[in-house]
Amino acid sequence: NKWLELGMKASYIHQKANNRPDQGLYGVGSQFIRMPRSIRLADLKNPEGLNGSVINWAGDDKNYINPYVYTYKGNGNYDVKDRLIGQLNGSLIFTEWLRLNAKIGMDMFSSDTRLMIPFYFGTASNQLMVYEQNLSEINADFLLNFNKTFGDFSVLANVGTAFRNERDKRLHVLSGRFK
Repeated sequence: NKWLELGMKASYIHQKANNRPDQGLYGVGSQFIRMPRSIRLADLKNPEGLNGSVINWAGDDKNYINPYVYTYKGNGNYDVKDRLIGQLNGSLIFTEWLRLNAKIGMDMFSSDTRLMIPFYFGTASNQLMVYEQNLSEINADFLLNFNKTFGDFSVLANVGTAFRNERDKRLHVLSGRFK
């Protein structure tokens, strides 16, 4: 109508993944790249030795890990993330020259990540890692706009304010070694 303008948009995202490859220096891809080309992969495919130790081309080393242990005997990871993003905006039109604009936006997500390493490899100090995070952010702004012409003169004035609130709650648990 001529006094009120409204707009809204929202998005919901759900993602779930099992056994994503680790990234960076200790990731599966990096371990294959850093491995000398003379190593036979067939010798590493079953990474458990006769006494339960890890078969690794570099010995008991935390920097060079047999890449096959990442998915051996229950080793792995999963993560779930839910996210809601939304925005609401509106304008109150008092006259042709006076208007109040308001916007509010939010971004909320929760994530749950687990890393399971029941089969010991290298010098890993933890066999279970749990990481949970809940984040919410709200942003709002209000603007009163005055724009009027008086003969040869025009007056333009804006008065407004903005607000931001962020909350972050995290849980990070490491199990230590199971014997």
